[in-house]
Amino acid sequence: MSEPVLEEKILSQEKAVVSLIPKRGRGGRFLRGFSLILGGAVLRHFQTSSFLKSFKTEDAEAGDIKDIADKALKLRELTLTNKNLVMLYRKGTLRKKDKLIGFPLEYAKSVEEKGRMRKFLQVRFEVPSEEKKPINFDLKIWVKRREVWLNELSRIQPAPIT
Repeated sequence: MSEPVLEEKILSQEKAVVSLIPKRGRGGRFLRGFSLILGGAVLRHFQTSSFLKSFKTEDAEAGDIKDIADKALKLRELTLTNKNLVMLYRKGTLRKKDKLIGFPLEYAKSVEEKGRMRKFLQVRFEVPSEEKKPINFDLKIWVKRREVWLNELSRIQPAPIT
């Protein structure tokens, strides 16, 4: 009987920034752009709420996903292991609490460097769902030493489905 592979830390960086962008259809992209132009928090809430509800049955808590959905979140630490991408951040107004959220790399479908002025890494995820369609989202990551992170994420992430 083979022993399970232990989780090992590969890279870590303090003060990284991440943003989770849910994949939407054409109408959702138009509404999101329209709501961003007008600053309509109500429209953004309705667009993102169905995406967040889908995570209630998954391992991640919806409140944690909500913290990074459609906004940039400054992390205290970003850690890459051989199995997960783990984010540690502080949330709260009067009493700040440390929160932790991790994304299993088994659901990562691709990773690439993007951006013109301020370059970032974009990791595309596809998480199986109980519904017909899988949950698709992009995780944008702003880190120092992007090339090192890109190489390690590319090495760990499973081969893309074609």
